[in-house]
Amino acid sequence: MRVSKDYYRRRRGLRLTVSSLKMKAYFLRTGFISFTDFIVSGFGQAFVSIMPASFTEWFYKTFLRK
Repeated sequence: MRVSKDYYRRRRGLRLTVSSLKMKAYFLRTGFISFTDFIVSGFGQAFVSIMPASFTEWFYKTFLRK
């Protein structure tokens, strides 16, 4: 998949982090995911999305796009 530099910018930021954690909290309340799933996926995604864009790009290319 080819992506532009904008791809990584759109997948980071405080607004996206808060929105994602709210969605995962809703899933937790409704029983769709477990507390462990919430911690692992929520805070893992939050960590990556608040890091600088160069780190996010490296992380995606290294771990998620093999």
